[in-house]
Amino acid sequence: MVEPLVVSPADDGGYIIVAGHRRHAAAQKAGLAEVPCMIRTLTDVERIEIMLVENLQRADLSAIEEAAGYFRLVEHGLSQKELARRIGRSARHVASRLALLELPKVVQDGLHAGSLTVGDGQALLGLREYPEVIERDDRDDDNGSGRVRTRTDDRPDPYAAERAKAKVRNRASRARIEFQQGASDRDKIRQAICALSNDLGAEGVGHLLIGIDQHGKPVRIDTSDDELLKISNIRNEAKILPIPVMSVDRRLFDGKPCISVRVEPSPSPPVRVDGVVYVRPGPTTRRASGDDERVLRERRRAADLSFDDRPVPGSAIADLDVELFRSTYLPAAVAPEV
Repeated sequence: MVEPLVVSPADDGGYIIVAGHRRHAAAQKAGLAEVPCMIRTLTDVERIEIMLVENLQRADLSAIEEAAGYFRLVEHGLSQKELARRIGRSARHVASRLALLELPKVVQDGLHAGSLTVGDGQALLGLREYPEVIERDDRDDDNGSGRVRTRTDDRPDPYAAERAKAKVRNRASRARIEFQQGASDRDKIRQAICALSNDLGAEGVGHLLIGIDQHGKPVRIDTSDDELLKISNIRNEAKILPIPVMSVDRRLFDGKPCISVRVEPSPSPPVRVDGVVYVRPGPTTRRASGDDERVLRERRRAADLSFDDRPVPGSAIADLDVELFRSTYLPAAVAPEV
């Protein structure tokens, strides 16, 4: 072995390999019983720093592994600027890698596996406050593979961001999110809130993002407190009944401000705007058909059932706790003399 391993004394009396993990693995494969080592007494920060610098030389190091290494040093008190100086990288590079750790786990897994590029991850950072959108985008792909096309090198991909955002836009309807360019057309906003509240596909919470054009690009709109209050007051107009459960706030989309309307599925569908039911089964909001209204009415009736009568989808006989039933429920429900 040309270069010795760097090890540090451990609390249990042994040694921790600080630098040379691959050399150690190669020596084990070669059947070597002993390898030369350089013993150094190091602090936790120094040990992590040396391990990180060595790892940065790996050709197969993923951006998530790199970010995790940076984060460990930041946790130990290093500023991003000081960290960048010590490892010979720019502060901007360190900050962009650390930001990837804010993405949902499914995207981080894609970056680690190589099915997503760093450019894809950075593009999806603009949607990190809407993880349900990102997760569906990563699982579903034009060719059904559940993967975004990747590059074979780490050079900047000028189309990565647009490609990733386009994939999110194409799946926005299935992810319970709708874009509207402006806030002036209140009727369209009411219809969108109604459709998201009806939740025809039973997919959960929906989001209406105002200030995003049909191509998924943010546009300049008024996001003042007065405008947010006007949007919030839509629920109190009595035009949408039953009154929707919604919240309005200011969010960033792709780094630009927009208005986010978060809409909870209604427990009492169908919800109507001026007597008309709207649903969103696909990429657009439209009037509900007779069958759509039937589905919503049946869901309301099912929710009105008593606890004992409600079905539990996916349950099986094996899930029942017979002993709990006999000792707790049965004595309370049936008189002892029966």
